[in-house]
Amino acid sequence: MSSNNISIILVDTQLPENIGLVARSMYNFGFSDLRLVNPKLDWPSEKAHAVSVDAKSIIESAKVYTTLREAISDSTLSIAYTCLLYTSDAADE
Repeated sequence: MSSNNISIILVDTQLPENIGLVARSMYNFGFSDLRLVNPKLDWPSEKAHAVSVDAKSIIESAKVYTTLREAISDSTLSIAYTCLLYTSDAADE
């Protein structure tokens, strides 16, 4: 399978630095299709650009989607969804 056939999808990302670091990692491994679903930040982001280093082209070509369903609509196989759930309740502190 070619790296051209693989998309990296980030859902509800809150920090632009995380997007930049993902783009940088993608660049290092030969991936280029970055998809953002409902990012919780202003996009495009200078902070994402700053940490992406050589992967600025990935940041600039990233596609933004409203739903995950839209982002994977052209996919035939989806693997490895993950998320971190947390609460900000005072009782948890």
